[in-house]
Amino acid sequence: MARLYIDPDPTLEPDPKKATGLFVEAASKGSISAMLRLVDMKVAAAEGGGADWQRWLTRANATGDLRALLKQAEVESDADRKAAMFKTALGRPLCLGKEKIQVALAIRTVPQFRQDYLDLFDQVMAEPMKDPGTQYQVARFLLDERPAEKARAIEFMKAAAEGGKREAMREIGRMYSTGEGLPVDAKNSYMWLLKSARLGDEGALQSLVTEILSQQTALDDPSSGDEKVETLLRDLAAQNSPQVATLLSRLYLRLSEGSPAFTQAAKTWTLKAATLGNGAAMLKVSDFYAAGTHGFEHSDTRSTEWLSRAAHAGYRGAFEKYAIALQIGFGTKADTEEAQRWLSKSTDVAN
Repeated sequence: MARLYIDPDPTLEPDPKKATGLFVEAASKGSISAMLRLVDMKVAAAEGGGADWQRWLTRANATGDLRALLKQAEVESDADRKAAMFKTALGRPLCLGKEKIQVALAIRTVPQFRQDYLDLFDQVMAEPMKDPGTQYQVARFLLDERPAEKARAIEFMKAAAEGGKREAMREIGRMYSTGEGLPVDAKNSYMWLLKSARLGDEGALQSLVTEILSQQTALDDPSSGDEKVETLLRDLAAQNSPQVATLLSRLYLRLSEGSPAFTQAAKTWTLKAATLGNGAAMLKVSDFYAAGTHGFEHSDTRSTEWLSRAAHAGYRGAFEKYAIALQIGFGTKADTEEAQRWLSKSTDVAN
């Protein structure tokens, strides 16, 4: 849950404060992953349940967990101590492919451990691999270090994509688009990029936008592009879920920046996402009504109505904006008492 509140997600409103609290709760119950996330966030003691990030790193290291040792090496500024930690990690019995890759990636840029880095990946490749994350890292290794083995790398990348690794989905989609390592296949390119974008991958979304615009023979007529694009988007739209509506809203808003022909679709899907409860989409609709842009007519009343819906749905990003609208009577009857209540809620969230 903590990761969902802090990692990029196409439908969930970010809430770093809630995420931190959940990480602290999980770390207090012994989760090494949560402890290390608090280290990455560089939490102060006030937010870290009485322990700052250095204390959490010490607690994680006390468990003997390999990830904690590598994190300690990552933040260590003394080169000799860092090298000693890497030697300790290399001296451990690394049974799992994930562990070997963790160590390999940690030592990758340290010249004295260059051969160890290569050896660890060779060991991983000599064993059966079923984990999509491991398959993805091996594919990246081969592409970066052994370009002559590109065909093998692509097989691992495809396996990782089929296993659900969104970064691998994006890479496979791009390969099908460019013909670099795979035959050009627009249908498969769009399919993999859409899958990756639906999982929140911004790189895949941008590639998808580029792909669709490149297929347009006339930027004032979106129907004149590749029919496969139209079919895939129609199939996606038919799923009628909040996640898909949010994705299509983001997609068409990006497309409309390159061609006004996509403005109506952007308006339709942004309204759809807002109606299905996406808070960020509600705020976009409010802003668009207020400015009279993106195909929305100018309407202060409708702008504030959407602010109200977002605020009452619990979307924290709307609290202060709704308070200001109530304070000045923007699109609604002025109500200073209600404005103060929402402003207080906004302040409580900020604190």
